[in-house]
Amino acid sequence: HGNNGVFDLEFLYRTRNVYKPMAFWVHEMFHGLQGNLADVYSGSGSRWLAETTAEYAADVAFPSYEKILAPLAFAPSMPLGFLEYRDAARGAHFMSNKLSINEWVRGGTVYGSWVLWWFLSEHAGMPGVIGNVYSNWYNKHSYIAGEIFHVRELVENNNMDFGDVWSIAIAHMRTWDIPNRANDYMTAEAEDFENYKKNPDVQPEIPREYTIENRKTAAEISPFGTGGQFLSGPADLRPGPNGWNAVAMRNVPAGRFITIQ
Repeated sequence: HGNNGVFDLEFLYRTRNVYKPMAFWVHEMFHGLQGNLADVYSGSGSRWLAETTAEYAADVAFPSYEKILAPLAFAPSMPLGFLEYRDAARGAHFMSNKLSINEWVRGGTVYGSWVLWWFLSEHAGMPGVIGNVYSNWYNKHSYIAGEIFHVRELVENNNMDFGDVWSIAIAHMRTWDIPNRANDYMTAEAEDFENYKKNPDVQPEIPREYTIENRKTAAEISPFGTGGQFLSGPADLRPGPNGWNAVAMRNVPAGRFITIQ
């Protein structure tokens, strides 16, 4: 990145092949701030923290503008914070082309999980969570235990279960039924999704038949029931969207109530 080896933000702003470069500029500026706060960009195992908070900073400056959202829609079964260079061997199941498509999508899920900070800060009553993580970077030994472990501790200290909070965030992202800017985020996700599919550098190519709807759906249920049989999603796409099942039910007759057990 940069001009003759120099990390030049003006050069990147003017030459980067994106249609809305402003959010990208804020993202990169935030990396400089991170270095002054805790040297987290180069710290061991800190890439997830560095990229997600930088992307959330861009969203604070330009809400729903040029957002990285498509990877979580393309590969919703990827674990939170999965880093290919570190986790590929022990997470071989998540490396399949069917589940995570290619390295662009797998890497993109690291950036795309900025929505965790968005949800904690704006919808779960923890507006200071990022500052807490950075301020306690060393004395909490986050570089050893991992940032997500630290975030889990903060969430539970606020009398919430981390798994529940993340599952609620994912549930809202399934249809973007949130109080503020829902349509804007849904549009940003759709734009990012199509840009990934059109980008010639994304190899192997993303199948054209992939849609946000069919990638986010783990299984479809008949509105007339399953005859008492268990319904399972595809084994090679388990454990389901971010570890939580997402089912769809089409053409439910008006007035019909459905119970899922």
